[in-house]
Amino acid sequence: MPPVHLENMKVALLADTHANLPALQTVLKDVRTEGITTIWHLGDFVGYGPFPNETINLLRQVGAVSVIGNYDRTVLSFESRKDRLRRKKTPSKYLAFRWAWQSLSSSNVEYLRSLDETLGLTVGAQRVLLTHGSPATIDEHLQTDTPKERLTELSELSDADVIACGHSHQAFTRLVDKVTFVNPGSVGRHEGYGGKASYAILRFFDDGLDVEHRLLSYDLDLTVKAIRAAGLPDSFAEVFRQGRKLDDIVDPGEQDTDTIQYLGGVRDAQIRAVRRLAERFDYERGHSHQVARIAVELFDESLSLHAMGDDERFLLYCAGLLHDIGWIDGGQSHHKASQRMILEATGLPFDDRQRAITACVARYHRKALPKRRHEPYRLLSDEDRRAVEQLGGVLRLADGLDRGHLSVIDRVYVRYTPDLLTVQCMASGSFDMEFAAAEKKKNLLENAFGRKVNIEIRLATCENNK
Repeated sequence: MPPVHLENMKVALLADTHANLPALQTVLKDVRTEGITTIWHLGDFVGYGPFPNETINLLRQVGAVSVIGNYDRTVLSFESRKDRLRRKKTPSKYLAFRWAWQSLSSSNVEYLRSLDETLGLTVGAQRVLLTHGSPATIDEHLQTDTPKERLTELSELSDADVIACGHSHQAFTRLVDKVTFVNPGSVGRHEGYGGKASYAILRFFDDGLDVEHRLLSYDLDLTVKAIRAAGLPDSFAEVFRQGRKLDDIVDPGEQDTDTIQYLGGVRDAQIRAVRRLAERFDYERGHSHQVARIAVELFDESLSLHAMGDDERFLLYCAGLLHDIGWIDGGQSHHKASQRMILEATGLPFDDRQRAITACVARYHRKALPKRRHEPYRLLSDEDRRAVEQLGGVLRLADGLDRGHLSVIDRVYVRYTPDLLTVQCMASGSFDMEFAAAEKKKNLLENAFGRKVNIEIRLATCENNK
């Protein structure tokens, strides 16, 4: 695209609004106070915030000259990439992409698709490049500590006097080899400053450029309330409260082996091997760890009923991590493929019994119930077959309780009588899919424990049971 020629002027430089409308409104109010009418926006209109359409509409309304961000681009490709995103991203990140895609109006989808990754402008005699990440790639983080040598390479690549970049959420101005790099920080999620919105004012002169960075307070409570009203996870609110990345915020649904308390010694080495095996077969991390966590909670809650020990608990956890690795061969018989992969895996420090039980439990998370003709189930002792039935029933139900792969079940509790086993679940979001799947998948647990199973799910903030 040829450069756009502009006169000497004052510009408001914005980036990374991330659907945080109250922050954007505060910034634009300050921009108006300064008498600035030219606004440049460096992408990432959406992401974690609850106002995707409102944010885009407002930036369009004020005539912002914009480029697309990497987050925007991923949201636009959600339909074609959703299976890969589900496997590769944590449940919260997957939910953020899905929610943004489903929330965007068709007009705003087309608007985002119309934006370029870079845009060249000229102000007087100065050449300006707008980009989200860097002149080399849309998702490169340029930060305060980016080596000078890298900035030199990028300046040579861009052939610009001023490079305006976002993405890292860190505000800075750096002059390297007569090229000025400017990052305005983030309007919606300024790094390290919860409840603060960052932008920059660029004052162009015939012989140079003056940059002023501004950090403003905005009404964070409005953003948090809207996140909750939309039914989004509280971890999204913490992104804005703390000014931190989602990866740095503890999500109870994504806790790992620390929660299960298997650290140190032989168990630690075995878990590392199990995770390496899971990663080798491209497992869906968020779903697998959520299922393993729920399964162990069910095991612990019903301990006096099944009277199994720590070894069975550990094998159940491992089966939870590995139950879906067979998807790499396709979905139709992935439970059988998972069993085969566990049985054949090299480098798995299990004895034959541990390997066979883990493989069988993973298999029975779906489809047919255990039968004597199935191997290696047929070759197990009566006691171990009984363990497989009970552990398989637990895992089968746990898998149903994450049917949407969004980790909406926060906690499970079990109570039982001689005839009935009740599983009560606390949820942090919509759970209709999980309830229906759990009802369908409770059959093995009923057979294994000789009791009818009753599923109850309710929102943590709601008293109405389902």
